[in-house]
Amino acid sequence: MRISKGLLFLLLFGLLSFVAYDAMAQCVVDTSTGFGLPASVCPDSSVALSNPATSANTWEWYFCADALEKAPTISNALLLNGNIITDPRLVRDGDDYYLFASSRETNELVRVYLGNSPLNAPQERAQYFNFSSLDKPEPIDFIQENGQWYAVVANIGYVGGSKSFVRLSFGNSLGNTPVATSLGDLGLPALSRGLKLVKQGGNYYMLVANATSNKLYVVKFGSSITNSIDASSIIQEVSFAAGNYIWNVDVFEDCGKVYAWVLGLLGNKVYLLNFATGLENAPTVYDRSAEIGLSRPAGSYSLRVGKKVHTVFLAETGGSLKHAFFSSDITSAPTVQTYSITVERIKGITGYFYQGILHLWAANYNTRVVYRLSFNGCDASDAYSTDPNPTVSYHGLGSRRVVMVATQGNGAQSIYEDNINIDNNSIIADFSFSGQCVGSNTVFTNNSVGNFANISQWTWDFGDGSPVSNAQSPVHTYALAGNYTVTLTAQALNGCVTTAVKTVSISGALVADFQYTGNACVNNQLTFEDLSTWSFNPPHATNGYYWNFGDGTYSVEANPRKVYTAAGDYLVQLTIRDAGGCMASVSKMVSIIQGPIAYFEPPALICQGNAVQFFSQSTGSIAAYEWTIDGQVISTEANPFLTFSTPGTHEVSLRVFSPNGCDNLYSQNVDVKGLPIVLFTSTPSRTNPLSIDFFNQSSGGVSFLWDFGDGSQSNDLSPSHVYSLPGIYRVELTATSVDGCSSSFAKDIEVGKLDRDLVLDSLWLPANGNTAKLIVANNGNIAVASFKIRLTAGEELVADTTVSTLLNSGQSQEIEIPLTLTGKDLMERNYLCASVNLVNYEDAQPTDNEKCIPTRNGLYVYMPAPNPANQSLMLRWVHDRQLAIDCQLYNTRGESVWQHRFDTFAIPAEYELNTSFLPVGLYFLKVSDGQRFFVYRVIIQR
Repeated sequence: MRISKGLLFLLLFGLLSFVAYDAMAQCVVDTSTGFGLPASVCPDSSVALSNPATSANTWEWYFCADALEKAPTISNALLLNGNIITDPRLVRDGDDYYLFASSRETNELVRVYLGNSPLNAPQERAQYFNFSSLDKPEPIDFIQENGQWYAVVANIGYVGGSKSFVRLSFGNSLGNTPVATSLGDLGLPALSRGLKLVKQGGNYYMLVANATSNKLYVVKFGSSITNSIDASSIIQEVSFAAGNYIWNVDVFEDCGKVYAWVLGLLGNKVYLLNFATGLENAPTVYDRSAEIGLSRPAGSYSLRVGKKVHTVFLAETGGSLKHAFFSSDITSAPTVQTYSITVERIKGITGYFYQGILHLWAANYNTRVVYRLSFNGCDASDAYSTDPNPTVSYHGLGSRRVVMVATQGNGAQSIYEDNINIDNNSIIADFSFSGQCVGSNTVFTNNSVGNFANISQWTWDFGDGSPVSNAQSPVHTYALAGNYTVTLTAQALNGCVTTAVKTVSISGALVADFQYTGNACVNNQLTFEDLSTWSFNPPHATNGYYWNFGDGTYSVEANPRKVYTAAGDYLVQLTIRDAGGCMASVSKMVSIIQGPIAYFEPPALICQGNAVQFFSQSTGSIAAYEWTIDGQVISTEANPFLTFSTPGTHEVSLRVFSPNGCDNLYSQNVDVKGLPIVLFTSTPSRTNPLSIDFFNQSSGGVSFLWDFGDGSQSNDLSPSHVYSLPGIYRVELTATSVDGCSSSFAKDIEVGKLDRDLVLDSLWLPANGNTAKLIVANNGNIAVASFKIRLTAGEELVADTTVSTLLNSGQSQEIEIPLTLTGKDLMERNYLCASVNLVNYEDAQPTDNEKCIPTRNGLYVYMPAPNPANQSLMLRWVHDRQLAIDCQLYNTRGESVWQHRFDTFAIPAEYELNTSFLPVGLYFLKVSDGQRFFVYRVIIQR
């Protein structure tokens, strides 16, 4: 049910400070008219309240005003992301509620949407706004102007951060993405850690608590919160004693006056400032520190309900809450209540008086948990009502304060307060019970509230059809197990009757039973499983199970695990107890036998990376083995070879298993020696290419063995070796450490002058037209293991492959390569070219590695290049027959300026024509084999 705007004006300064209203109406509380109540009523009896303002438009009744003077209940409302979450602010926007906070170390504004009730869980994921102007932000407050929402947040200048103020503009809804505007630092020092926004008399103000200067600054925006501000906007400063660390301010408007609570963290200070003549005039300062008595005060929240004003203070650490309430004016001496709470590490609190109950929110800035503190200790049947003539009942004794706010159509309000008196001569029925076993006594203890001398009659109905009892605290025996509804009726001498109803679960016979799983061997883990039968009542929360394992050890777990360290017979007893106190026991014998004994001695020398054999020296009957290195199973052999990849200390374990499943574990740390690091380089002699100088660059070795790859060896540190023939030799160096561990390094070296020369002897197209054939020869003095073949038709790549075959010196091989283009497509490319290239080596004669053939009969001439030409022009052609080729160059007048006949038959053929003697201009090149000719335009330019 929504609270009217008028009542919010009455109760919450945090949300009403920016709305115009009749402030004086708050202090006019009618306590004489009353609600037409009888002198006293019975507990749990409905009381009809008479409305003294029937002509009003709306009415709001508050039946739990006294709950504000009781300890709150605390719950975890939500968990936020971020780092150092401070200064939560709960704000209502129409029917929507939002919770905001600052994340100081991530420079973010956090927004949580709670939907249509501040008590809801978040209705969507929290949103985090990171603006460039936010730099270590902390205090924030909100205000509304002409339907538009604004907030101001202070960057506190923590650890070198900015100390500026930032205005956030939300537009017409707090659900919008805000726009940030920097307002500058106003010339204030760092650590402005408290901030509140206030509207008074048509002007907007900001109150800033600064911990460095120990001052409260009043900053005036003027007629709009959107105005710019600077140092001249500070209209007054209120100074406090040095060392107080003034870091929080909360504003409360009451009876047309503005009050501010200012808190000093290190000085344990609580100041009340009374701006009786407005925020632009000096306030009266009251030091309430001794009266409140709070260490490290971190936040405050104030509200008025009827005649009383309430202020709640929280400590930053220490888990302390102080509740000060004032009988009339907030400047009067308060009554202070102290409560220990579980809320720690907070800065700032926020709140809302929702449907008659005050709820506060505070955030632990380290854990990011947001707590809700609800002052809901109320025994009324309803906390809140909007009916014009409601009814209410209370389950308690004594006086209860009721407040009603009536609102007229023009917004004018009338406030009424009256007390409902519950007759103290009444009795509030209540009881507890113990002993819930069938056939045993169930003892009922009368816990009713009130003076038992005022009792007229107790009536107990045990719910099993047995006669009622009029004893004060009777004893009853149930014959059958089951759930029974027990009712205690207390009738007082004044005629008031109350009842208490509770369900008693009577257990039937409990049967204790258990079994165990696992092999009953020494040092083997057994799992004991409860198989007991429970009746009606579950196991007792703390004493449900008690295991005696017969060896002096015990457990209270439902299904414990147990290891016996010695062979023998053990009597295991399980005792169970249900929630009603009923018990049963069972005992069983468990026989533990001795299993095999695992043992091994590690080898004297273990080298990194070298397999070494371990031998089991275990005793007893053994069916299986399990070897582990550093917890990883490596082998199931009896005497395995184990390899250690890293040096140092390693745990080797051997677990052995007997045929009946018993096992035993033996572990030992072994020292694995590291290997030498082996490395060498080689350089041919300057005078003899067959003589190689070797340079040992190893470390960790004390002896060395060289294998030169030609059957020769050496133990020198850095030897020289003369080879008889050139070639590639595999040279290996083995180094041995002082511990006796060896490692090797090998690489291939080239000895002497090595000529690698591949020749593409032939290229042709077989009749099938799907492949090309080549003959590749090795004209070098060293074998070739692989080479690449590329085929292009015209300018298109049609094959690219690596051939892995051994071609010894002087050997040739025919190779067939599949083509991606065949038939007409291949012919249209005019020519096919092939090239062979070594892999990872240079060819001594690369000019004989390419051939081209035409893909159709006759001559084909390539486009001359470059064209236009400068000093030379390259001519290339292919042909399928051995015919002479005539080349002629004509000028534009048809005169021959150059001609040549070529009788060589290289495929492809090419000739570089020197054009430096030719004048600049256009020429025509004609190439002919006597049967076919090609003509190309050629331009000479310089």
